[in-house]
Amino acid sequence: MLHKLCENEEQLMRIFEIAHESESKIKYHVPLIPNLDSKTAIHFSVKQSDFKTIDTLLKYLKYYDIDHHSRAIKDLYPTFIEKNLPEFLNYIEMMFKQTK
Repeated sequence: MLHKLCENEEQLMRIFEIAHESESKIKYHVPLIPNLDSKTAIHFSVKQSDFKTIDTLLKYLKYYDIDHHSRAIKDLYPTFIEKNLPEFLNYIEMMFKQTK
């Protein structure tokens, strides 16, 4: 579902807003599941150069357990660094805190 919604940033953000009472409080877990080609909705957003949406998604994803999605998007970390996404550093910091 998220793969299709990434074509419409407004609807994708609405899903995350409904699923979270606030950025840090998860009401409903939104699955970030790769398709058969191992691509997630975030991969599709990268392909569309929609880094604003990715940055916003990272605000929410940083509060999920590290195993929720990290393996599915780890190949995109270099792109996030290259694009200097502001939320990526906060995201990484939260992932490190979870592993301590």
